[in-house]
Amino acid sequence: MKRGLTGLVLILLCGLMVGAARAQDDGVLTYVSQDGSFKMDYPDYWEVDEDGAGLIMVASTGNNILVDGIEMVILLPSQLEASNVLTARVDSADELLDNLLRTSGGLEVDDPEPIESPLEDIAPVSGLRANLTQSWLRERDLADGYLLVIELDDSFVVMLVGSSNVTGRMLDGQVFLLVSTFEFGSFEPAEPAVRENREAAEIIDGLRGEEIIPSGGELLISEDFLASGSEGLFELFENARYTGTDFVVAADISFRPFEGVPPYCGLLTRVEPDGRGTDGPGLFIGWDADSQVVLYDNDDPPPRGDLILEQKTSVDIFTPHRLIAVLVDGELTVFVDGESIIEGENLRLPRLTEDETFFGVSMNPSCVMTGVWVWGWP
Repeated sequence: MKRGLTGLVLILLCGLMVGAARAQDDGVLTYVSQDGSFKMDYPDYWEVDEDGAGLIMVASTGNNILVDGIEMVILLPSQLEASNVLTARVDSADELLDNLLRTSGGLEVDDPEPIESPLEDIAPVSGLRANLTQSWLRERDLADGYLLVIELDDSFVVMLVGSSNVTGRMLDGQVFLLVSTFEFGSFEPAEPAVRENREAAEIIDGLRGEEIIPSGGELLISEDFLASGSEGLFELFENARYTGTDFVVAADISFRPFEGVPPYCGLLTRVEPDGRGTDGPGLFIGWDADSQVVLYDNDDPPPRGDLILEQKTSVDIFTPHRLIAVLVDGELTVFVDGESIIEGENLRLPRLTEDETFFGVSMNPSCVMTGVWVWGWP
């Protein structure tokens, strides 16, 4: 029997992630979560990053053929609790997995079985394993993958694993080598590191080469995946404060049918805080289910706010497509999968009064977004 996993985490297993670590002996590093509650050791051929809300991403550096193509996502108890998957009534891995699968969907997994770790003799691990179905893997050019619910110190960690190259016991060995080091406690968080995004840098170089954007600037934010649950997601990237006016924003966006919600998904750009814990005027750039690029004078999801621009595209929005919006000197250019569909549009921007603005995302349950990044000129 197939099971579905939607909402809590919708992943396209791609991207390069760089995190913070403290070096130890013999190429072993230690990662501590941003809240100091979780720690793990890992070899230096992994790169680690965290979103600050209990999601930790692990990916191979590309420097070790034995782990090439492996990516993992770790969901800590704080994320599971915020998603109402882990509650005070949950006291077993079976119950947690049932909650997860009952309230979400999008990944297809086979019936779960108890974890059998290849490191059982030296580092026992208990919990459940549910393999991703072969059809789901093939559709995404993945060779192997599974979902783990790990029992750890009277609580739980969920782990999503995917690999485009390494399979079977070689994959399992890498996964459980990492899992065997998991600890809960009170630890000193590592200092955050500067995130890299090589693909974004290449795109920026290409835009410079076409003289679409000026030289200089910097990567303000780079998120390798985003979650969309039953209540949707409205989030500002608070670490991307911005005082400039020009920017490049990019995201991979697609839709899945979800009854009763507006079919919009997009990015929040130059959103102004109003000083009351919410957000003031801003600009929404995104897509609707009719495959139109839309711009709204608002920092909330459409259809609220004034429609500034809409442009029909030829793509099927129910599959992922790359949306890039470039605003330079008040003129907007928009690319879909590398093809320019809006060129030099004089944009009537919302009136902002604050110098410091933010970027963010506006998603509802019909929206799937991955690989978001923003480039700006402070």
